[in-house]
Amino acid sequence: EKEAEADPEKYRGFYKKFDRFFKEGIATDYPNKDALAKLLRFETSLTDAGAVCSFADYVSRIKEGQESIYYLVGGSREQIESSPYLEAFKARGLEVVYFTDAVDEYVVESLGEFDGKKLVSIRHGGVDLEDHSQEGEALSEEQTASLCEFLKAELGDRVTAVAAGKRLVDSPVIALVPTDGMSPQMRQMMRAMDENFKDDIKVELEINPRHPLVKKLAEAKDSNPDLAKLVSLQLLDNALIAAGLLEDARDTISRMNTLMEKAMG
Repeated sequence: EKEAEADPEKYRGFYKKFDRFFKEGIATDYPNKDALAKLLRFETSLTDAGAVCSFADYVSRIKEGQESIYYLVGGSREQIESSPYLEAFKARGLEVVYFTDAVDEYVVESLGEFDGKKLVSIRHGGVDLEDHSQEGEALSEEQTASLCEFLKAELGDRVTAVAAGKRLVDSPVIALVPTDGMSPQMRQMMRAMDENFKDDIKVELEINPRHPLVKKLAEAKDSNPDLAKLVSLQLLDNALIAAGLLEDARDTISRMNTLMEKAMG
């Protein structure tokens, strides 16, 4: 740890060669996992591309009153930064750790916390965020509740719940993994270990009552219910694609073609 602080660039070269050993140690060597966690390096939403930092660096600049270390697992920085999961955190200036290694999900779950701060995936539901002012007029509470009821009825068991929330700024909807649900990366690991692994994908759907598409859908459910049903299904599939959770896109493509036909008159 002292060498890492004394010569960050030299340590970075060393870390690239041996990071898997540190991560394996966190998952298997419980008594030393906290010490090993101090040696981990990663990019975040506040670092430049290619620049890395430690959990200690993150905690040193954490916002007052913030009790969690937020993170997101993805295939690359570019993939993570195109995700709708980041919207609310960037808008509030909350730093998010980017984990891009295939084993990172397992490592983070094994670690659990750092310096008393719980590690929280922003892909999951149950993340409590403070209110944040946004531009644009939103649906009324009554309109929002009615639309959520419509969406839950149309989407059925594919979603555990539909609600408005604080997670979106620019996107119309987002698919949140339930707090006890598996992330896409964990599903991938399970399938790699067992080719017969199966697990029903169910998500919490959060809508953005300020988004133009959501407001038009609220109108269409009464004026054109058939079109509204198609759009509802497509919105869910779009959210699942963004989440890395859509495993079969055949219906999605067919429905998209139907929607384009309707749009072209």
